[in-house]
Amino acid sequence: MSTGTATSYKPKYASISDELERQLAQHPPHKKLPSIRRLMKQFDASQATIDRGLRNLMERGVVQRIPGRGYFTAASTVKDDERLKVDFCFFFKKRTLNNPLYSEISRWMLTEMYHRGCHLNILAYEEMGCLKEFRRRLDESRPDAFVMLGCSKMTFEHVLREMDVPAIHVCPNVWDANSLCYLIDNHGAMELSIDHLTDLGHERIVLLHGQGYDGVHMVDQEERIDAYYDIMAKKNLATSGESVLYGGFSAEEGYEAGRKVLSASPRKRPTAILCNDYNAAGVYSAIHDAGMKIPGNVSVIGFDNIREIDCLPVKLTTIDICLESMLGALSEDIYDLAMGKEFGPDKIRTKVALIKRESTGMVVDGA
Repeated sequence: MSTGTATSYKPKYASISDELERQLAQHPPHKKLPSIRRLMKQFDASQATIDRGLRNLMERGVVQRIPGRGYFTAASTVKDDERLKVDFCFFFKKRTLNNPLYSEISRWMLTEMYHRGCHLNILAYEEMGCLKEFRRRLDESRPDAFVMLGCSKMTFEHVLREMDVPAIHVCPNVWDANSLCYLIDNHGAMELSIDHLTDLGHERIVLLHGQGYDGVHMVDQEERIDAYYDIMAKKNLATSGESVLYGGFSAEEGYEAGRKVLSASPRKRPTAILCNDYNAAGVYSAIHDAGMKIPGNVSVIGFDNIREIDCLPVKLTTIDICLESMLGALSEDIYDLAMGKEFGPDKIRTKVALIKRESTGMVVDGA
């Protein structure tokens, strides 16, 4: 009979769970874990062992699984009065208060920042608002970080710098050499759209832009217009003053612009229209009223991939600005900024993708 002390045995999955928990203690809430494949390589373990180890961590409340996205460190247990404070300010004109993209960004950021242990205060601020009032709001909230969406006045950032509040611009309409900005890859988006149309045989392509909407200059719109002319020239495709037209951000404006471009003679009439998701319904109506069909006579591409386009009678091909990916990276930078990490000036271009649906097709013979 042996009198030695028995050695306790710990399954490999349990050892992996313990080591991962130790590592994750240094991570902020809602930080994505490495992929299963990377974990298999790191721990020299099978997928079944890694899966069991992760289930063990889920039972302990250390990680959570989000279907389709992967495993993340669990939501924060930080008390509300201990949370970092972030002000998320979108700048607007009166007609843009119900912008569905702003609503989607605000909803997503509220959830994302809460999981990261931050309190997010959403402000809607008149684009030409008073600096004194802006300063007063900052004095009241004293945020650890500030995010500006669609800002058109550099003086707002000057106030933030004077008050030593670190800030990030999202889709700004103005910035300087010291700004940290998140910008859409507008040139890449136009390239995807025009390449898709020319692959389908289209040569007469028009752009309905939103530059100058409600008297506001928009960098995104300027970049798309410049990219359109650049890409069309490289493809040796003809353009004129009638190739780029104001189309606004409403169905009414889209209808008027669509009616105008479709009234041209058959040889000059476009076979494809680049618009946006907001005026696309009006463009569709103009095409219908001209006795034409989508995509049989005219192909249409939108921009933003907002949910509202699901109700269009022909599913709209559109540019997806990869909002979830962008906001995930943005929220991580905001958290680091609020924690005191220093960022240099930078212009971060977010991903874009073309979502091909039913509104684009081959050019009809004789078009």
